[in-house]
Amino acid sequence: MKKTLALALAALFTSLLALPALAAPEARVYWAPPLGGSVFDESDGFDCELWSQKGNDGTMVLTGAGNFECSWDAFNILFRTGTKLGSTKTYEDYGTVIMDYGAEHNITRGDASYLCMYGWTENPMIEFYIVENHGTYKPPGGVGFQGTYEADGSEYEVYINTRVQQPSIHGTKTFEQYFAVRVDKRTEGTITISEHFKEWDKLGLDMSGTMFEVSLCMEGYNSAGNANIYSHRLTIGEDVYGYVTEKPAAAFVPPALPPKDRPGTTPQPAAPAQTDTPAAVTDRPAVTNPKTGIESRVLIALGALAVGVAGLIVLSRRIHSR
Repeated sequence: MKKTLALALAALFTSLLALPALAAPEARVYWAPPLGGSVFDESDGFDCELWSQKGNDGTMVLTGAGNFECSWDAFNILFRTGTKLGSTKTYEDYGTVIMDYGAEHNITRGDASYLCMYGWTENPMIEFYIVENHGTYKPPGGVGFQGTYEADGSEYEVYINTRVQQPSIHGTKTFEQYFAVRVDKRTEGTITISEHFKEWDKLGLDMSGTMFEVSLCMEGYNSAGNANIYSHRLTIGEDVYGYVTEKPAAAFVPPALPPKDRPGTTPQPAAPAQTDTPAAVTDRPAVTNPKTGIESRVLIALGALAVGVAGLIVLSRRIHSR
């Protein structure tokens, strides 16, 4: 009986040591590829991407549940977490699409940086933004004004901008961008994305395409800054990713930028597509079961806990049978 008790207590103690992984997932650190392009990962069911046009100019730290920290000093860079939907359905097919978010957003150089809901459609290929916060530069620079509408407690101004032979999800292409820019800027709240899309339809924007991506995004353009995405919940129909969390009490410390003398940082003439082969990362992520967000360390913790509890049950039955 002493041996059984010892084994049960050892398993239970091991599981308790591993359980903090449930509440405090290991942070994963990524640098923008040396010559530009994308780094991809998955975290707790979210698709994560860092894309840089010129390279070696930003750092992204995945902190779990779709949240992330980032720093940049860049020509054009995007940090985002969300879901790649596969371009099989329109927004109407998905029903209700909602994003709850909370962020800290700081611009230290320049004035072009956006905290936004971001994504793409295909057929037609459209890059779209719902901009919640921005610097003194309001995208896309006052061109292509289409009108206004009310949503989520504010007026939004709508713009269409044409990008000529620029990076896209299908290489260098010419395509349209849709911008809905919030008048009363904010860094936390709820975006009823599907309602915004309905308003775009009313204004004559083509929303007939199939949904490729919906993400929470931090973009920097000819600027430097940092951000902390501390809360992110994305609801698409019956699927829910992430959860809402309170702003941390501790002061945000931005991650360091990549070293300037990093090997392989010779400039290149052509801008890479956002679908380039994933670059090498600076910190190998934990093994993740695809599309479940259940990481190996969590499975180990739960397994050890189950063994410990089972051992205690067996021990209890033996004691009561005497």
